[in-house]
Amino acid sequence: MADVGGAEGEFSGSAFARDVIARNSIDVPRSSRLAFDAARTERLSAISALDVTPRAEPLPADRTQRKRNGLAGGDQRFILVVIAVALLLMAAHWVRLSGWGRQTIEIEQLAPRETEFHVDVNTATWVEWAQLEGIGPALAKRIVEDRERNGPFAGIDDIERVRGIGPKRLEKLRPWLTIKTADSAESSNAAAEK
Repeated sequence: MADVGGAEGEFSGSAFARDVIARNSIDVPRSSRLAFDAARTERLSAISALDVTPRAEPLPADRTQRKRNGLAGGDQRFILVVIAVALLLMAAHWVRLSGWGRQTIEIEQLAPRETEFHVDVNTATWVEWAQLEGIGPALAKRIVEDRERNGPFAGIDDIERVRGIGPKRLEKLRPWLTIKTADSAESSNAAAEK
């Protein structure tokens, strides 16, 4: 088998041809070998003369280069204009609705009402007594204890028997105090039954 490597161990067309010719004992004239080498050199120079470097082809005139986000410059400007107009319209709508805070706000309130709270001196608990102005929880508990110990009050003036209630305090409390008699209690029970 023929050795295809040259002296340096690399493939060489002319060395290969010379080796094949020498092994087959064919006598090739020197002019043929020179012609073979010249043809090979011509082919190599023709290949090296070719310009094989890649060239960037210019883009057609109607296409522009794309930016990173994939939109052309004109598209980007259009989108920015649309967003700006939308923001401007939203701001104008907000200003129109708010009126820059120049409109007064009227709050409708009901007229204050006086509380008509009346306490029955013989049935009220200490919590009901404590609701009256000038009577705290301690005094309210003393009133209820006195009523339980000494019996019901015969009239509104009998409340003075409780320690801590004098004539001045009784006069302040009188508009809110009531006393139910046995007759009024029976009539209210009869009305509730009907």
